Amino acid sequence: MTEPRRTSAPFGVIVAVLVLVVVAALVAVLSRRPAVEAPEASTPPPGVEGRATTGQAPPAVEAGAREGAAAPAGAGAAGEAGQAGAVQGGAAGAPPGPSDRRGTAGAPPPLTAQAMMRRAFVAARSSVENRRGVGDDVSGFDVAGSKGVEVKRAPEIPGRIEFSMEPLRVKPGDKYSLRISLVNEGKKTIEIADVQVRTIVNGRETTQQLRPQVAEVASHQNEIVYELRRAWERTTASWSLEAVIISRRQDVYRNRVTWK
Repeated sequence: MTEPRRTSAPFGVIVAVLVLVVVAALVAVLSRRPAVEAPEASTPPPGVEGRATTGQAPPAVEAGAREGAAAPAGAGAAGEAGQAGAVQGGAAGAPPGPSDRRGTAGAPPPLTAQAMMRRAFVAARSSVENRRGVGDDVSGFDVAGSKGVEVKRAPEIPGRIEFSMEPLRVKPGDKYSLRISLVNEGKKTIEIADVQVRTIVNGRETTQQLRPQVAEVASHQNEIVYELRRAWERTTASWSLEAVIISRRQDVYRNRVTWK
């Protein structure tokens, strides 16, 4: 009757020890799990300490923003990539490239219609000379030994060029006519051989050889040699015209009209 009691006591002790071991193992596992996960969630990546984590750009984008701010505009593919990185990373305040300032410098704007109407056409003093030249045997002049002295041959038939402009003042789009007249101040008839017009508009020169409307101008007569009919351009800022009429006697009549 006493031997069964001796065998049951050691068995209960073994069961109690096993239960304690299992409980201790569970407690150890549960206590270690938060300690492992906490450092990974709270540790910020290197180089971004002190910055907000919400909406933060990755380090690669920040590097692209720095490259885009340092690279000059128009540097090629590398400069374009850097500018794209600056936009994605939120970079602001970068100076505009040369293409943004292109077009700010250039030709001055054309005159306004009011400024054009304040100008008028002013003719210079007409001149005439014979272009056959002067020989070395001119009486009273040392042509061969003189320097800075221009000797002109007197015309065979004196005369002058006159201009007539209608309207007297123009604005953009106006139709105008410029009459070129030759006044014969001599006693003989002037036979016209050639008519040339040299126009300078905004510094650009154009020369034309014209067909005269009359073949000759009688003594003490005033004849319209040619009439220009054109439209006034809105881009005109400066304008002048020089008329040259050459006679068959080689007399050269010259005059200029300027818009100012």
